[in-house]
Amino acid sequence: MQAQLEHIQEQLTNMEARQLNSEARQLNSVANYKSDPLRGMTNAAGHMFPQFPNTLGELLAMNGVQMTAFLNHYGLGVPVSNETKLYRIQKFIGMRIS
Repeated sequence: MQAQLEHIQEQLTNMEARQLNSEARQLNSVANYKSDPLRGMTNAAGHMFPQFPNTLGELLAMNGVQMTAFLNHYGLGVPVSNETKLYRIQKFIGMRIS
Protein backbone atom coordinates (compact mmCIF):
# COMPACT_ATOMS: atom_id res chain seq x y z
CA MET A 1 0.00 0.00 0.00
CA GLN A 2 2.80 2.42 0.90
CA ALA A 3 4.55 1.69 -2.40
CA GLN A 4 1.34 2.46 -4.31
CA LEU A 5 0.93 5.77 -2.50
CA GLU A 6 4.53 6.71 -3.27
CA HIS A 7 4.03 5.80 -6.92
CA ILE A 8 0.87 7.93 -7.13
CA GLN A 9 2.67 10.85 -5.46
CA GLU A 10 5.53 10.53 -7.95
CA GLN A 11 3.09 10.54 -10.87
CA LEU A 12 1.36 13.62 -9.47
CA THR A 13 4.68 15.42 -9.09
CA ASN A 14 5.60 14.56 -12.69
CA MET A 15 2.23 15.82 -13.98
CA GLU A 16 2.61 19.07 -12.04
CA ALA A 17 6.14 19.54 -13.41
CA ARG A 18 4.97 18.95 -16.99
CA GLN A 19 2.14 21.47 -16.53
CA LEU A 20 4.49 24.06 -15.04
CA ASN A 21 6.99 23.56 -17.86
CA SER A 22 4.29 23.79 -20.52
CA GLU A 23 3.10 27.12 -19.11
CA ALA A 24 6.69 28.35 -18.83
CA ARG A 25 7.41 27.50 -22.47
CA GLN A 26 4.33 29.44 -23.58
CA LEU A 27 5.42 32.51 -21.63
CA ASN A 28 9.06 32.20 -22.69
CA SER A 29 8.08 31.97 -26.35
CA VAL A 30 7.31 35.69 -26.45
CA ALA A 31 10.64 36.88 -25.00
CA ASN A 32 12.25 39.22 -27.55
CA TYR A 33 14.04 41.90 -25.54
CA LYS A 34 16.82 41.55 -22.99
CA SER A 35 14.53 42.91 -20.27
CA ASP A 36 11.77 40.38 -21.00
CA PRO A 37 11.23 37.95 -18.10
CA LEU A 38 11.74 34.21 -18.40
CA ARG A 39 9.71 31.66 -16.47
CA GLY A 40 11.72 28.96 -14.72
CA MET A 41 11.25 25.26 -15.41
CA THR A 42 11.70 22.09 -13.40
CA ASN A 43 13.69 18.99 -14.24
CA ALA A 44 12.34 15.43 -14.13
CA ALA A 45 12.83 15.35 -10.35
CA GLY A 46 10.75 18.51 -9.95
CA HIS A 47 13.69 20.81 -9.16
CA MET A 48 14.30 24.17 -10.78
CA PHE A 49 17.84 25.12 -11.79
CA PRO A 50 19.00 27.44 -8.96
CA GLN A 51 20.58 29.94 -11.37
CA PHE A 52 17.73 29.90 -13.91
CA PRO A 53 17.97 33.26 -15.73
CA ASN A 54 15.28 35.76 -14.76
CA THR A 55 15.40 37.64 -18.07
CA LEU A 56 16.41 37.06 -21.67
CA GLY A 57 19.40 39.33 -21.02
CA GLU A 58 20.59 37.08 -18.19
CA LEU A 59 20.23 34.04 -20.46
CA LEU A 60 22.27 35.68 -23.21
CA ALA A 61 24.96 36.65 -20.66
CA MET A 62 25.48 33.05 -19.45
CA ASN A 63 29.00 31.74 -19.96
CA GLY A 64 29.95 28.24 -21.09
CA VAL A 65 30.28 26.87 -17.56
CA GLN A 66 26.85 28.20 -16.58
CA MET A 67 25.24 26.81 -19.74
CA THR A 68 26.88 23.42 -19.15
CA ALA A 69 25.49 23.33 -15.59
CA PHE A 70 22.03 24.27 -16.92
CA LEU A 71 22.10 21.56 -19.59
CA ASN A 72 23.31 18.93 -17.11
CA HIS A 73 20.60 19.88 -14.61
CA TYR A 74 17.89 19.25 -17.20
CA GLY A 75 19.58 16.16 -18.70
CA LEU A 76 19.84 17.74 -22.14
CA GLY A 77 23.33 16.64 -23.14
CA VAL A 78 26.16 19.11 -23.50
CA PRO A 79 27.41 20.12 -26.95
CA VAL A 80 30.93 21.46 -27.41
CA SER A 81 30.29 24.98 -28.67
CA ASN A 82 28.71 27.71 -26.56
CA GLU A 83 26.60 28.72 -29.55
CA THR A 84 25.04 25.26 -29.69
CA LYS A 85 24.61 25.20 -25.91
CA LEU A 86 22.67 28.48 -26.06
CA TYR A 87 20.57 27.22 -28.98
CA ARG A 88 19.69 24.03 -27.06
CA ILE A 89 18.71 26.01 -23.96
CA GLN A 90 16.57 28.42 -25.97
CA LYS A 91 14.74 25.55 -27.67
CA PHE A 92 14.23 23.75 -24.35
CA ILE A 93 12.70 26.75 -22.59
CA GLY A 94 10.34 27.43 -25.50
CA MET A 95 11.94 30.43 -27.17
CA ARG A 96 11.26 31.06 -30.82
CA ILE A 97 14.56 31.13 -32.66
CA SER A 98 14.84 32.89 -35.99
